[in-house]
Amino acid sequence: MALPVLGPLVFLPFHLLQHHLIARCLPAKTVTYPLHLTFTVLQYLVEHYSAEFPTIASMNALLVAIAIGTGPLFFYYAYKNTSGPRGQVLAAIAIFLVAVPGFKGFEFGFPKDDPAEQAQANLEVAHTWKHLVLHCVVVFMDALASHNVSWTPAKTLTPSSEMLSTKPTSPMRKLAPEEECSPRRKEAQAGWGKTKAA
Repeated sequence: MALPVLGPLVFLPFHLLQHHLIARCLPAKTVTYPLHLTFTVLQYLVEHYSAEFPTIASMNALLVAIAIGTGPLFFYYAYKNTSGPRGQVLAAIAIFLVAVPGFKGFEFGFPKDDPAEQAQANLEVAHTWKHLVLHCVVVFMDALASHNVSWTPAKTLTPSSEMLSTKPTSPMRKLAPEEECSPRRKEAQAGWGKTKAA
């Protein structure tokens, strides 16, 4: 039984899921989330409706370059904001560094640079199934990196400067609590009071 050609709608959930997994890690989500969604829709149309949208399809090479270029930003924010083991993000980076050159080098389901070639590839059984494998790997990689990233990452608190501190800074005030209550401390204070009175 021959495998069928996978239609464009099969890949729409993958594109939308990849978008969410990446954009949820980026800062300023009120801007970056819809911006990345717009990019995702364009990329989806370029990859799967090349024949129907030739003008958009001519931007294929640029959109693929942007997608690959977004990778380092995504991994940086995933690594910075993860609340889980950072090894997961590092593993996702390793997958990225192997998978992208591998899929591209072996032409294994990777989008074609030429819109006419991409339109033809979308009608080929082998390409569509290889492209499905590519999407599965990318979704796994993105999920691995972003799994422990909160939608609203907690801000890292940095220790305040001693110069801006409201804590007492005189040498006598920096004594440990047990030293402040020691008999020698009380004697020193009593002696100081008498000296001032004299």
